[in-house]
Amino acid sequence: MRILLPLFVLGVASSLGCDDPQRLGLGETCSGDAECASGLCLEVHCVDPNGDEDHDGIPNRLEAKSGGTSDVPDAGGTTRDAGVGSATGPSSADAGTAVPPPDVSPGARRSYDITFSPNIDMSPCRAGLMWASQNVQVDEGGHFDEIWSVNDPNTAQVSGQVDAGHFSLKLQCLSSGAATALEADRQGAVYTGTFGFGGSNGSFEVRPPDGF
Repeated sequence: MRILLPLFVLGVASSLGCDDPQRLGLGETCSGDAECASGLCLEVHCVDPNGDEDHDGIPNRLEAKSGGTSDVPDAGGTTRDAGVGSATGPSSADAGTAVPPPDVSPGARRSYDITFSPNIDMSPCRAGLMWASQNVQVDEGGHFDEIWSVNDPNTAQVSGQVDAGHFSLKLQCLSSGAATALEADRQGAVYTGTFGFGGSNGSFEVRPPDGF
């Protein structure tokens, strides 16, 4: 007993003193998503899932799904999701035909990706802030209501509705109350519209996660 008891106590103290390593920050070398604080390891580096390092209009998380790269624009600025044709290829649905979104399980949400061209100026909400892309999580009824964004917390509240032919979003800055509305109509496999906010004016595109 004089030998075993100290070893037991030492083992307990040693196990209690071990902390889990901190997850890696953006740009640090990684070997898997679980190692990154952002939750995405792309080409052995931790990256922002909503970022777009190669400025091809495709968020990093979609690059990861399609096998694209984060630092080289994809040909034609398009991407390919598993089981979905190229964005520049023929659409399976005529733009003039109302086709409802695919059925989803009760309570499930689908991520709709929004890209801005040029970047939208968010300085009315936070000085110097520009966004190339964001996304909204749409419930089975076509509604969304959330705070943007993961990387710039508590910047703006966004809410709206999407159906087979139209996308509508209201954005309001949490700090200043400045607001704008984004409206887009379906054009083939995406919704397209225009925006004007802060010092920026341009067009935006909304892409469903798995087409129509």
